[in-house]
Amino acid sequence: MTTVLGIVGCSDKKYDPENWGKAHPDYDEGDEVDTLPLQYLYKSGYSTVKNRYGKTVPGDYRILSAGVGLADPNKPMEDSYDRTLHNMTDEEIQEWVDEVEPTLREWIDSNAKGDDVVVHTILGSDYLAAIKPILEDLPVEVVNIFEGTGGNGEQMQLMNWLVDQYRETGEADVEEGRETLGI
Repeated sequence: MTTVLGIVGCSDKKYDPENWGKAHPDYDEGDEVDTLPLQYLYKSGYSTVKNRYGKTVPGDYRILSAGVGLADPNKPMEDSYDRTLHNMTDEEIQEWVDEVEPTLREWIDSNAKGDDVVVHTILGSDYLAAIKPILEDLPVEVVNIFEGTGGNGEQMQLMNWLVDQYRETGEADVEEGRETLGI
């Protein structure tokens, strides 16, 4: 049997805490919200599609963020953050990787249960490069969903196609998606 896990990248476009009512699915714009699940912190359509993919295709997924590391998408956030790998030094990135590594290993181990593990990465190139050595050291197959895509538009198109395919058939064939869409 195969276990499919997903690692979804964060976004630099985030809701400010005073606008969390607009972001939270259980509240309305203007409502005061004390905490917001991480998956709703990001306000771009691109992030919405990435999280929809994460919720649908893999059996479990996590969000990889410079601000919170590797986190459950329902992690309650009490504030926003501005940290990104793009504004970190090489030393800071390595410290972040060292912090992420045990969480990543534990999460994969807890989901493996003797199965083969496939990890779908839905990440920007800097984030994928940062954790690639960890993934290469684990007994997992890594599928970079964004490999060969020409930007956010193609990436969103592929993720939406894969979600639709998964909902219809219970499977999501990345190579078939790329071929069907001409990516």
